[in-house]
Amino acid sequence: MSTIHPSTSAAERPAWLAKTSGYYAAFIILGLTSAILGPTLQGLAANTGVLLNEISFLFSARSLGYLCGSILAGRLYDRIPGHRVMASAIGLIALALALTPLIPLLWLLVAITFFWASLKAQQIWAAIS
Repeated sequence: MSTIHPSTSAAERPAWLAKTSGYYAAFIILGLTSAILGPTLQGLAANTGVLLNEISFLFSARSLGYLCGSILAGRLYDRIPGHRVMASAIGLIALALALTPLIPLLWLLVAITFFWASLKAQQIWAAIS
């Protein structure tokens, strides 16, 4: 028995499957980016040349980023189609995470952490809208 909705035509199935796969991948990315900060703290502290208690500002930046991103995401999803917002957020998260180990300044690392946390909040909004 098929698990695809009965009203989905054969022509729409590849698009439906691509969107569904994309959302599954987005949830995996969301989990990975949420868990990545803890194990990398010592490496990031060494890279920026600060102590471990100073690098803990990243946790505050991440939480504040979630808060601000949630406010922004609600407005974006009201005005722009959700799939576009979601795809853009995933691409920008990938860019921010790729740049994270290359940043030698704590304040810039805090700003990047705030940025990718706000984008992750947009992924969560995509799931519930």
